[in-house]
Amino acid sequence: MISNTPDLLTYGRALATGQGLLETASQTERLTSFPGAAGYGIALGCIGGWVGHTGELPGYNTSLFYDTTTDTTVVVQTNSDIPSGDCEVSAVLTDDPRTAVCSSPATRMFVALSTALGHTFTPNPSK
Repeated sequence: MISNTPDLLTYGRALATGQGLLETASQTERLTSFPGAAGYGIALGCIGGWVGHTGELPGYNTSLFYDTTTDTTVVVQTNSDIPSGDCEVSAVLTDDPRTAVCSSPATRMFVALSTALGHTFTPNPSK
C-alpha cells in the first residue's frame, strides 16, 4: 500500500469512527473487541482513549491514532525502526532508560505530540 500523510489522516479518523468505512454494527463490534483499557482488538488498539495502529518495516516506522476525546487524528512517519528507551533485547538509540519505555521512533514522537495536545498517550512497553 502506498499512501501519504493527508490520506492517513483521513483513514485514521475513518478507522476509529467507522464513518465511510464500516457499517454501524461492524464498527460497534470492532470497538467492543478490546480486551481491556489498554488492549488490541479487531485491527486496531485502544489505549487511554487513543484508537489506532502502528506499523513497521525495515527502516520505516509509523503511528496512526485518533483521539476520541477531541476528534483529533495524529500521524507520525519515520525513516527509522531503531527503538529507544528501556529495551532489554534490541540495540537502542541513546536515551535514559530510567524514564522511557522501550518504543519505536514513531511511537516516541507520537507520545510527545499527544502530550503537547493535552491528552498523553502511554504506550504499552515492548521489550
